[in-house]
Amino acid sequence: MTAILASLLRYYESNDDGAPVPCALHNTNGIADNIRSAMPHRRKFVYVANDPQAFDENDFKADLIRRGFELADFCFDRFILLDGRNADNARSACQDASLYVLRGGKCTRQLAFFNEIGMRDILSDTDALVVGVSAGAMNLCKTVANFPEELADLSEPRRLDGLGLINKIFIPHFDCDACAYQFPCDDFDIARDYILPMSQGREFLGIANDGYALIDDNGKMRVFGNACTIKDGKITKLR
Repeated sequence: MTAILASLLRYYESNDDGAPVPCALHNTNGIADNIRSAMPHRRKFVYVANDPQAFDENDFKADLIRRGFELADFCFDRFILLDGRNADNARSACQDASLYVLRGGKCTRQLAFFNEIGMRDILSDTDALVVGVSAGAMNLCKTVANFPEELADLSEPRRLDGLGLINKIFIPHFDCDACAYQFPCDDFDIARDYILPMSQGREFLGIANDGYALIDDNGKMRVFGNACTIKDGKITKLR
């Protein structure tokens, strides 16, 4: 399995009213080029939801990403949205996949969905490219550092068992230069109050918005953009 761990993908912009509209997938730090070259074929694009029951939102976001990829000349024979409506047939829905995009959102909610549909087994023997975005990338890893992003998250466990397909602990949206989480919370400092303390005795891979890590099927990793390791509360730049 070849995987990309990304903080975000840019495939939509806001119109004058602030509503999202599709745009061609951005190629910042060469991410579109790397997606294109790492896919084995163009048979099927599988977009995996975060909240399996948020049908209207899932349909809307799926249409945005499908059109954004098409505007960047990514054409597939089929596009599949995987959520609660086809969870019972997840394996057959994913058959012959060329590209998976695992959406961001809440780690705990998405992990529950992954466990329900057997996503680890589905991905463990795929030749498709797997792109995890934010929580989707975190959940691909063996361990998930489930830091809070708002007050409602404080009761959640700080450590989760992920799918175990990537031997990293991924921290998205982390500005390595400023030691700051790029979607700040008004009630606490996510980076200094949680991410740095949680790195005691373990090593995190921190990547800023528009950065990503490309991990080939031999486990070799290349990083693009603003990236660092976070270990024992200390930051070491990788680029």
